[in-house]
Amino acid sequence: MICLLGSLSAGLKMPGGMTYSNVYVPSWIGVNLLTTALFTIGTAPVMHRVQGILRRYQAALSARR
Repeated sequence: MICLLGSLSAGLKMPGGMTYSNVYVPSWIGVNLLTTALFTIGTAPVMHRVQGILRRYQAALSARR
């Protein structure tokens, strides 16, 4: 995907002198990182519940009160 976007706009220049591939590639990488983070953040509490970690947190909090 990165190669495809870079080759589509190889000779085009933006008004600031940057090429389109210099702008698209970092933004595409950033969007992919954020998407991956948002999709995996939901699985962490589920895995903690399956492993019983949330029950231990609850027990520790109720013991402190």
